[in-house]
Amino acid sequence: MTFKELEDIMIKNNIPKNVKLMSDSGWECCATDMNGVFYRKKKNEIVFTQEPRHYRAGYICLNIKPPSDDQIKFATAIAETLGLNLPKEENYYEYQDFIWKNERDYRFIKKKSI
Repeated sequence: MTFKELEDIMIKNNIPKNVKLMSDSGWECCATDMNGVFYRKKKNEIVFTQEPRHYRAGYICLNIKPPSDDQIKFATAIAETLGLNLPKEENYYEYQDFIWKNERDYRFIKKKSI
């Protein structure tokens, strides 16, 4: 489906532009949120995804948003405990990736220290 086709459907059915887009590709148990948008200029293609950590070469992530306070606190605790540097770019995906890669080691060390 092209964006023009989606836009025509929305206009024809009087759907507001602030509608939330969900995904139901058939293998999920129900509709899921899409919190990642990737674009590939070469193919003129936008791909929506649920977990935007890693993606194929040639695509760029379009929706960078700031990390939540909870993510910053947790990532800071991980960095201090493991002696790591926090992500340089302050965006949601950098922090998600940092937490995802290091959370297991952090929890193991915290558990041993109790």
